[in-house]
Amino acid sequence: MRDVCARAAPSTSTSPAGASEGTQIRVSGEAEVGQGGGPNGDLYLSIREKKHPVFDRRGDDLHTWITIPMTTAALGTEFELETLDGKKTVTINPGTQPNDDIVLEGLGVGHLQRSGRGSMHVHVDVQIPKKLDDKSRELLEELAKVRGEVRVEPHRQQSSFFEKIRDTSWGDAP
Repeated sequence: MRDVCARAAPSTSTSPAGASEGTQIRVSGEAEVGQGGGPNGDLYLSIREKKHPVFDRRGDDLHTWITIPMTTAALGTEFELETLDGKKTVTINPGTQPNDDIVLEGLGVGHLQRSGRGSMHVHVDVQIPKKLDDKSRELLEELAKVRGEVRVEPHRQQSSFFEKIRDTSWGDAP
């Protein structure tokens, strides 16, 4: 068995777009000289990713989270989001719900060994105040009256997409 030692390679290598944690890259002819003075062997590099302070990577998609006040969720707005391609304007539509996912196509990580890129997912958390001052309470109560949202009515959970298909295809399940 031959001992192998690590050495600093004088050449540089770029990782391909889409390379992720654990991807191995072969750099031909950059390893030690072969036995008996043969040609240099191949150097294998393993990719190790650093955690980004804002984005989580899931495959070729990037994910980030924002928290917005309930008034912004109801009224909508635009904001600037720093992406891998620089700042992009993101629109929060009026009526945005908690846990909505705003998908920005083509702003994720490049696909490995093929063209295109993943998406950027902006997950929305809506912040609802736990304490209200008198003026805020009065305004919200007035809004609730105008919208007819004074009463709470229990109801069944809404059917999922697959439940709707099942019920349409085979009739209502027992």
